[in-house]
Amino acid sequence: MSNLVAIKQFNQSLSSPEMTGHLQKLLPPNVSVDRFTRTTMVAIQNNSGVLEADRQSLYNAISRAAQDGLMPDGREAALIIHNVKSGNGYVKMVRYSQMVEGVIKQLGNAGIMVHAASVYEADEIEIWADERGQYVKHRPKVFGSRGDLIGVYATAKVGDRTFVEAMNIEEIEQVRAASRSGENGPWKAWYDRMAQKSVLHRLKKRLPIVDPEVSDSLRALDEEAEEALLVSEEPFEAPQTAKEPAEQPVQTKRPRGLQAVVDTKISDSEEDLF
Repeated sequence: MSNLVAIKQFNQSLSSPEMTGHLQKLLPPNVSVDRFTRTTMVAIQNNSGVLEADRQSLYNAISRAAQDGLMPDGREAALIIHNVKSGNGYVKMVRYSQMVEGVIKQLGNAGIMVHAASVYEADEIEIWADERGQYVKHRPKVFGSRGDLIGVYATAKVGDRTFVEAMNIEEIEQVRAASRSGENGPWKAWYDRMAQKSVLHRLKKRLPIVDPEVSDSLRALDEEAEEALLVSEEPFEAPQTAKEPAEQPVQTKRPRGLQAVVDTKISDSEEDLF
């Protein structure tokens, strides 16, 4: 089957009454099923290799994106191919992955303003804390070379309190090395964005998120939990909602690295937050 024929057939399936009805039930009220479907079709056209993967995993990945209200456009979310061991061989599977803009969007829906940025050698940055809270001052070099990436940070505003989380390049590399897709896929294509996503993941664990739907969705930022979806998803049966995978345990300890600059200036009661 030619590539164009495969894309056409999938688009017909995606726009069928059964599939649109299924997506309509999953999408938040403020997200149009027509817009979501069109965006997904464009994503498939730009990354038609996903059509060569297990079709059930592709439908499930699209369903998860719809449930989170995120567009699989490579900015809010992405459809990523992974090789999963099956018997004596490997099977191509599609995984839904939240991207930086998607995480920020979901936290924004929960009333939490979030910012993430990369830091380069030529930038100026200060991170500190006092009895009133945490602070960051970042002055990127606007003109000329900024040098190599040396770290990332994220901030969140909750009420009158600001939370700051930072990771140096060694910590980023530890996260990348622990991922089965660390040598390819999104880490190869969007290294700085994946690094920002990692620091957002650490930051969100400390935030008082009261919206259970947002909290449940954001747990997928855990790299191990995301990878576990590859072997735990149930087949898509339109128009029923795809079964959610079992929640994976969240690691509570992490390297301290760059964040240690903050730890030395905070009280013992706050230190447990890092």
